[in-house]
Amino acid sequence: MMKHTKNHTTMLLRGLQYLPIGIGLLLAVEMMRIWPDLPYYYGADAVIDAAIAAHWRTGVGWSLSEVLFHFPQLSVQLIALLYITLCLLLCWPPTVRASAFVLLFIHQAFFLSETSWSYGVDYLAQTGLFISVLFYPGSDKTAAHHRWSLMGIRLLQCQLVVVYFFGGLGKLFGESWWNGTGIWKAIHQPFSGELLSAPTFMGSWPYLWMVAGLLTVLIELLHPIAWLGKRYRHFILYTTIALHMGIGLFIGLYHFAALMIWYNLCAWYYPYKHTTTTYKRTPLEDNPKRVTSTT
Repeated sequence: MMKHTKNHTTMLLRGLQYLPIGIGLLLAVEMMRIWPDLPYYYGADAVIDAAIAAHWRTGVGWSLSEVLFHFPQLSVQLIALLYITLCLLLCWPPTVRASAFVLLFIHQAFFLSETSWSYGVDYLAQTGLFISVLFYPGSDKTAAHHRWSLMGIRLLQCQLVVVYFFGGLGKLFGESWWNGTGIWKAIHQPFSGELLSAPTFMGSWPYLWMVAGLLTVLIELLHPIAWLGKRYRHFILYTTIALHMGIGLFIGLYHFAALMIWYNLCAWYYPYKHTTTTYKRTPLEDNPKRVTSTT
């Protein structure tokens, strides 16, 4: 019974242990993908002059463009190499917290302060790094630390529920997602790098796009029911993964799709593969001294 209780608690934290690994690998791949274009984004040869870009800044924190403007001897590729190294260190448990903490600032400088080159996925990656800094389980096996780390799982779930629910709620207003034009326009963005494309003649099938648009809204609005039990979690997990696979394949937002699939796996699959979302205190947590007696 005691062994089962300890394994039960460890399983609940598994998603939080895997979270920084996926974030690190995905961010490293994305940085390597844009590596050849970095001088056009930042530095003396950037498309947008740093003095002009400074007037567009809306976020807080330091800006990479301004740093390179004042210190031209620095290389943007060198900073990007540090970024990639820290991303890879997220895969090594002893360095997860420190690497995620430093990445919070470098990621903010690369993407969040430069609104010309950022979009929603950059903010979502930042929250994942924040959760990894505060709640990564590490090697601490005490019951008090387990309870603290479980709060990280709850925070990740809350983030997903809020993002999806209000994303779906926003789509309810207006007509574009009711008549299918919203999803039709989404998969026909200019300069997209999609793997699959919908032929233009499919635009004459309005009911297909109406159904696709309404299903998208429904999946997002129903995301909170993942808290109700295992059956609902499976439904939300699999439909959300299918939604993001469609986003990646038909719209070309591979980085966004992969990160959101990973977040959903960590939030709804790994920690709760065999358990319900209603977490009950166990004898192990009621008496932290018993932790050492079971190891």
